[in-house]
Amino acid sequence: MGVIEQNNLTDGQIAALLSRASGMLFPSIAEEFGLPPIEALALGCRVVCADLEVFQELLGNRAVYVSPLDRYLWEKTIKNLAGSDGLDTKIQFTPPTWAAHFKTVLTNV
Repeated sequence: MGVIEQNNLTDGQIAALLSRASGMLFPSIAEEFGLPPIEALALGCRVVCADLEVFQELLGNRAVYVSPLDRYLWEKTIKNLAGSDGLDTKIQFTPPTWAAHFKTVLTNV
């Protein structure tokens, strides 16, 4: 098992990779809505992402959260997950709809 970096992929190629991947790493520190982790989870791919409030709100307990500034914790988390038998188990996740998102936003105004 290794890490593969791919560039300039189509949406279909990304979906194919994520549906077969053991996990997705998303250390972003400036995310507004978090579409990449949502898309990965919707395809059954495990997600390790920055512990930003937006991800915790959208992904709940389906993702592993790590401080984006702690590279040693990222390394430890990745190694722990890579050694885990649970990587073969697909995540069950239904992405939120835009209607549900705006209902939440407008209710909390």
